[in-house]
Amino acid sequence: MPTASRTPRPRSRRAAGFVDLTRSAAGLAGRVRPARAGALCAGHFPGEPLLPGAALVALMAELAALLADAREPPLAVDRAVFRHRVTPHDTLVVTARRDRGRVQATITSGGRVVAWAVLRFASRS
Repeated sequence: MPTASRTPRPRSRRAAGFVDLTRSAAGLAGRVRPARAGALCAGHFPGEPLLPGAALVALMAELAALLADAREPPLAVDRAVFRHRVTPHDTLVVTARRDRGRVQATITSGGRVVAWAVLRFASRS
């Protein structure tokens, strides 16, 4: 009889880049799959691979869209800040929480904030 996996499979394709998704009253959190991080930096600085800022924003937008239950990508990235270099070997945790009609998303690695962004989605009428 097969044993159960510790990490459940994502329920949607949108969550495929994350493992250990956790929803709480504060928001949503997920760890980025290492293979996904490696694919995102393909071609960026061979010999010293880095995840580009656009890829970091895309990870935050993906998790924020899950939190906002959005069917479309964000309308705007109101602000994005990159504080530290991110390599494909770093363990990345993305968190998202609602904040006055927007979503505040943060990426941490090793307990420190490496990037954060404020994203705006279309309001659902």
